[in-house]
This record gives sequence, C-alpha cells and structure tokens, in this order.
Amino acid sequence: LGVYEPEATSLAGPTWTSRPTLLALGKVRAYKRLDRLADTLTETFLAALDAELRICGEPVAGEGVAAALGERCAGRRTIRLELRRVAEAELGGLVRGARAVVLD
Repeated sequence: LGVYEPEATSLAGPTWTSRPTLLALGKVRAYKRLDRLADTLTETFLAALDAELRICGEPVAGEGVAAALGERCAGRRTIRLELRRVAEAELGGLVRGARAVVLD
C-alpha cells in the first residue's frame, strides 16, 4: 500500500469517535459485493449498536457500481457512502478511526 506516516502518529493508537465505524476502503468494484455488505448490515442491526458502515473509495468508471450502490444506500442513516478517490495522506487516519476494516 505504501502508506507511511510519522512514527509518533502511528503509535498514538486509534482515533475512535463515540460511534463505532466499520470501514470498507478501496476501489469500489462490482466483484467486491459492497451491495451485499450493505444489505447484510441492516439499518436495524447497525442502529442497535449505534454504529455505521463507512464505504470509502473510488468507483471504476463504466461499471455502474457507484449508481447502484448509491441507490441501495439512499436513506440509510447508518451508512456513509464516500465514492471518491481517497488521498494517501487520509488513509492512516481512516483506518485508525475505524473499529474494524473490511478487507476484500
């Protein structure tokens, strides 16, 4: 991945907010089935935990995944959808701020 940050920053530990976050990070591709992840982690389930699913990454042009995922997650208060290129400088903070990371 090639993400490097000052050692003091890395050793400082997690930067959790009061709301637990499950982070799905990386290219948004059809084969990753982020739609299935969103369906599995229902609004009721996440709300009961006062948690959120944060999907953060850049969609691949022409796959249509961004539009489909946007429609599927529309109105979900427990899903934060950030379909954009994530700057390398942000990666460490995103991972430290999550309680868990989805690797796919």
